[in-house]
Amino acid sequence: MYKRRIKRTVSASPVAIRTQNVKSSNELDTSAKKLDLGVVSEPDIENVNVPKERRADHPLPVSRQKSCNAVLQTEVSQSSGTKARNMRFATQDKQQVPYFEKVLSSCGFNLRDSEAYVLSEDQTIFIQVLKNKLEKNSSFPLNVTGSNGFIPTLEEFFNDPENLKKSLQLTKSPESSHVWRNSQDSLMHLLLSVDFLQKRLVEFLCEKLVELVCSNEREAESANYPWTQMILRQFKFLDHIVDPDAFLSMLFDVLSSVPEKGDVLYCLPDIILDSQHEETAKKLSELLLWDCEMSPVTPSILDALTNLTLTPELQKSVSENVMKCLGSVQLDYLPNVVRFLVTVTNSDEMPKIVSSFRQHLDFTSPLLSLAGNSNTKGSTSVENCELLTVEVLKLSVMSFRAMAEAWLNAIKGVHSASKHKPLDLIMLLVLHANVPVAQSTVQALFKSKARLGIFREKLLVSTFSTMLVVIKEYRSALMEILFVLLKSPDPAVVDHASCWYKLCLLHLPSWQAQAVVQRLLIHVGTGSAGTMRAALSVLTTLAMENLSTLLPHQWLLLNLLDKVPDVDVSVVEMIMEMLCRVAFGSETHSGSAMDDNILMLARKQLASWSPEVRKKGVIGAILAAKHMASKETGKDSVVGDNIKQAIELMEWVTTSTEYFPDATGLFLDKLSSVLCSVEVLNDSFLSWITDYIGQSFEEKYVVPRKGLTFEEDLKLMFNLDEPEEDDDDVCIPIAQLVDRDCLTKRSQYPPIVVMPASLRLVRCVKYLACEGNLGDIAALLTCPVLMPCIVEQEDGLDFSCPQEQNFLLDCIFHCVNWFRELISAFAYQKNAELRRCVLLRLQSLVDLQKKLAKWLTHAIDYVPPPCQFFASAKPPKLSKVKMSTKKKGKKRKRKSKKGKKKPRTSDASENAEGEEVAEDENEEEVEGNDDEDDENDVSLKETPIIQSSSIDLIDYRGFLRELDVDVVILLTEQLDLSPAEGTTIKGLTPPVLLFLLQDLTSKVEYLLAPEAKRYSALKTAACKPVGFANLETFAPRSFARNTIKLLPALTDKLEAIAGYCQALLDKSDNIRDAPSMFPEGSSDIKSCYSYILRILAGLFHWSGFESKVNTDSLRDALKLLVVRDNKQAAENNRVQGLLVDAATYITSYVERTLVLSAACSLVKLLTAFCHLVDGSVDETMHKQIENACKTFLGQRWYNFKGSEEKGAEFNHHVDTLVKSYFSNMINKLETVSDLVAVVYQEVETCVKLGTKDWSLDTFPTVTKSNFTLLYRALCLALVQGLEDTLEGCANDGARFKAWESAIESLRGLMMIARSQNTRSNLVAFVKNALRLLRTFLKRGLPMFIQHFRSRTNQVTSVLSTLQKSTRFLNSICYHSKSTKDATLTSLVPALRFVLEQIVVSVRTMLAKNDCRDAFWIGILKNRNLKGEEVLSQESEPAAEEEQEEQELPSDDDSDVDVDLANAAENEDDQNDATSSISEVF
Repeated sequence: MYKRRIKRTVSASPVAIRTQNVKSSNELDTSAKKLDLGVVSEPDIENVNVPKERRADHPLPVSRQKSCNAVLQTEVSQSSGTKARNMRFATQDKQQVPYFEKVLSSCGFNLRDSEAYVLSEDQTIFIQVLKNKLEKNSSFPLNVTGSNGFIPTLEEFFNDPENLKKSLQLTKSPESSHVWRNSQDSLMHLLLSVDFLQKRLVEFLCEKLVELVCSNEREAESANYPWTQMILRQFKFLDHIVDPDAFLSMLFDVLSSVPEKGDVLYCLPDIILDSQHEETAKKLSELLLWDCEMSPVTPSILDALTNLTLTPELQKSVSENVMKCLGSVQLDYLPNVVRFLVTVTNSDEMPKIVSSFRQHLDFTSPLLSLAGNSNTKGSTSVENCELLTVEVLKLSVMSFRAMAEAWLNAIKGVHSASKHKPLDLIMLLVLHANVPVAQSTVQALFKSKARLGIFREKLLVSTFSTMLVVIKEYRSALMEILFVLLKSPDPAVVDHASCWYKLCLLHLPSWQAQAVVQRLLIHVGTGSAGTMRAALSVLTTLAMENLSTLLPHQWLLLNLLDKVPDVDVSVVEMIMEMLCRVAFGSETHSGSAMDDNILMLARKQLASWSPEVRKKGVIGAILAAKHMASKETGKDSVVGDNIKQAIELMEWVTTSTEYFPDATGLFLDKLSSVLCSVEVLNDSFLSWITDYIGQSFEEKYVVPRKGLTFEEDLKLMFNLDEPEEDDDDVCIPIAQLVDRDCLTKRSQYPPIVVMPASLRLVRCVKYLACEGNLGDIAALLTCPVLMPCIVEQEDGLDFSCPQEQNFLLDCIFHCVNWFRELISAFAYQKNAELRRCVLLRLQSLVDLQKKLAKWLTHAIDYVPPPCQFFASAKPPKLSKVKMSTKKKGKKRKRKSKKGKKKPRTSDASENAEGEEVAEDENEEEVEGNDDEDDENDVSLKETPIIQSSSIDLIDYRGFLRELDVDVVILLTEQLDLSPAEGTTIKGLTPPVLLFLLQDLTSKVEYLLAPEAKRYSALKTAACKPVGFANLETFAPRSFARNTIKLLPALTDKLEAIAGYCQALLDKSDNIRDAPSMFPEGSSDIKSCYSYILRILAGLFHWSGFESKVNTDSLRDALKLLVVRDNKQAAENNRVQGLLVDAATYITSYVERTLVLSAACSLVKLLTAFCHLVDGSVDETMHKQIENACKTFLGQRWYNFKGSEEKGAEFNHHVDTLVKSYFSNMINKLETVSDLVAVVYQEVETCVKLGTKDWSLDTFPTVTKSNFTLLYRALCLALVQGLEDTLEGCANDGARFKAWESAIESLRGLMMIARSQNTRSNLVAFVKNALRLLRTFLKRGLPMFIQHFRSRTNQVTSVLSTLQKSTRFLNSICYHSKSTKDATLTSLVPALRFVLEQIVVSVRTMLAKNDCRDAFWIGILKNRNLKGEEVLSQESEPAAEEEQEEQELPSDDDSDVDVDLANAAENEDDQNDATSSISEVF
């Protein structure tokens, strides 16, 4: 009714009251008086319809109440006629137009427009007229607050949503108006500009806002109207707020009441006053803490906080509150939280923010919660949030250099693989892509982490599974990094890059995977051997495991055929293996152009006269036939054509290689490898192989013993048959097959060189045909061999005739290779008699190899016959002994010449004497030069001999047949530690066990520990290690499982040998150098102990155990170890608990370890366990390693002859123990501080005693020659311990203690370097001191400056101690210049820069505390390393001075010297730091 009445009134008599030409305030007052509509009657005043609480809140002043009463009395005294007339007029007018409308109309505001309200005056004039109209009314303030006053009538009018909506919109100006603006502020905003109306209007609007937003009975039109935004917009940019506190309180009441909190928070910063920002920020941060999972309101709160002006303290507090919610906020709102933190954080707090990001931005938990829906929409939401979050981080590192440095430092400071997160890898990609100056740092960080094994495959898989969309976004940056990593000469880095490439090809879409394939092909074409092999290894692995990944890119891969003529055979095998798999491995691609190209190239190469090209053709043909004959599916016609084509290809190979033994041997070996590796082979193809090899082997290499005639100097040896000769007995006439006439010409080898390869193919065929039973060819195992009689002699050999020498050695090499192939063939046979014969053959092989190693020392220029045709092997160059005539005079030492590799010998490996730990120390101890020594050398004319009694046959690995993996089954035989002479061998003797363990060790370290391989990036030829061609056919996972099955046998023998060592210790009363510790035959037993631990370490260092796929294998391996010590603990299925129990079992061998190499292997095994554990038991494992290393370093070590260990190998082992000891310390800083003091005292004692070859009492293993290893580790451990301690400090008091300990330890290291001033020690000290000083500059000095007044004693003491070290650093700078040391000189600029920064910072600190007099500025004198003053450069000639200044920067520039030595002693008043410091300085 009220709304309709208003409409009729407006249509009947529209209000058109307008004030015109208002030019002055007097005129405004006059106009207001003329527009006065009268006063409110007394009944109206009494019936004011205002709530009681409002009346109480807004009582009228007493003076105003008296004025109103006086006016009312005056009106009542008027005549009754006039009074009645006025009352009737007022009542009629009141019913028609509300009071507030009359007032607004009188001020030029039209409320009757149907579209928008019309304001005919300028809004500034309107506000002034309205204020005067209401305020100067005689009934003020009742005309405003009374029942029929301005506010009540306004509220009644605007209870209508349509009217309220118009009041919130901009007003328009009529075209005839003089107002220059088309639109002006809304009515509500204009009314809020009037101070005495503001409070009531704010209350009304807030109540109306809650009512309209929260009401469920609104009309549809009103429900969709943005009431919150429109009403709150009226509060923005008000010139004055009457009651700011009440206003802010009402806004937060609205915030807590309305569901659309985001709109309120969005407007909040523009509404409140600047003085209220701090209080608002506190309330908003509390709101975050109340509901950390605040879903929709979180972004709005953060945006509001961002737009507030906060003090640094409050900013830090708010950031901390937000960080507390970071781990529980929903993924959808994570980008907003991250954006807020990176925006409001200052540079000092950025490391803390980065640490929080690394801890909480895992994307794993939110991903799992959203992935439970398993719909596309949820997955898309997760990907979008990941992209937005990374985008925010990208903008932060691009905008703030401190943020980029904080990320790099945080990632660099993680030293455990389990502590790295996928976000670390993503941020490295972001930094590389968007921060050009950080690209080299990122690449170096990737290399370092990969080299140390910290970036593992598990981390990469997790990154691809959780943040694949981000990797797609930064694929280009990743490709640039991988392009550099794959070219690294370090195999661990190459393996890391290869893993990246594999995951990229598996997970990226096809169009992006094509770019990855192109990158790999570019690597293949670079010519680098290691890079080429790594790239091909990636492609080959994917072709074997995920063929569908490479099928779309076969036309790109076909370009690799152009690379075949430029690479060697090993690389050709990888190329052809991958291409043949792609071409023939899928039925959909059979008969394609790729097939034809491969077959065409193979035939062309087989027809070549070049031996190398012919070998490539053999490889290509066999691999093509392999993949054609191994198909299991397809149409019968297609399979038949492929088999026919494969057989024709094999016949072509046999015809082409008939007169070339090297190519024939390669064909036989490769064909044997195909038979062993392919599970399903076509019967027709297998039948052809059987017919081919069965006809030729017996005819060429096996002859009957009956009727055999041979020369007198030949004899049948190594016969295992019964003494009675049978007509069917056969023998192998090796001596007759060796052509003596061709021994001096190695251009053509006799057919006997392919005899072991033929035997291998025969046994592979028989194995497949007879289901593993080799009884048909068992006679080959026991039959004798025709050899020269001289083989049975021990001494008195004549090597004056090279032809006879070559004949003898050739026969021995052929016999050794024959025995090795026999053992590989029959090792897996279960027949007891065959097993006995295999052990006898093995014993004969070991004895024969010992003789061969001894006789090879006399054959300087001998080249053994080839037996491995895959790659050409070269024999080692054996050096000759030169004897020099003794002359009187000073004895000189020779420099060791670089570039000449000496052969390893058994004596040299046990007794390598005279070798120093580092080349630097060797150079310092060298006196004289090579030329002078050469003049004094007189070569002998007699036949030269090798210095050692025997050589290591490892150097001849390329001329010995590779033992099959099946041979390791012989390790399950019983061990006989003390075999009696003349008795039948029933088990493994120590020499035989050592032989088997050495072979298994080489296989484990090659296949399971890739870091043992190293390819040079500078060589163009492939550097594939020789001797592992058959091993490479095994997958690492399969080989690891087979090795795990041997653990019971290995631990049995380990315990038996440990018991033997303990018996030796008991017999000699724990005196390790007693004669009873070195009985005859003990060297082989101790070596076996070392090799077993080495095998275990290599097995558990396999990176495959980090994958969940191999968790069961790891659990089984650990149980086999734990059950030896605790059968109940072995029932535990938790890998982490089993790792701790296994480490406890291994540590029980610490006291029984007698060989240093075994000690290193034991520590490496414990380290492998430690790498596999998580953080819960990490400290326990580290403590065990620390104690083991401390025990090993605390005792002396002796070789197998009882002499003290020394030499390069000894120093290498010591280096391993020292590094492991310091890297596994629990309280690193505290322990290092104690060690530095102890080591310094012991070194000073040894120097005073003048001992030439001294050793430390704490660590007797550390001697003068290898002291650099300990010193280098001490310096590095000090820096790392300080950084770790600072990260864990909870307050500044703990940080002060850490800095005091570190600076004091640095001073101790300085004193040690001054005493032992070798080049290596100085370089280690400068490098680590520079790193520590940089940390002090960033994290120490700011804290010192902050607490200078409260901790004056501590600050001055630390700075005084530090100054002693910095002075020595200045002496090193001068020393590097005087000695022209390039390494030290390269560190001088950075060192001097940091020192100058520290001086400036200290000077600023003192000046800030009114202690400028504490500075003494002068010329720093040049002093040598001993602290002695040297002559100034002014005494040098001017020309020489100018020349030195051009070469190196001057070291005697003016410096600032701050003497803080006695500051703490002279302080009288702790609270008056300024006066105390001034008195001191």
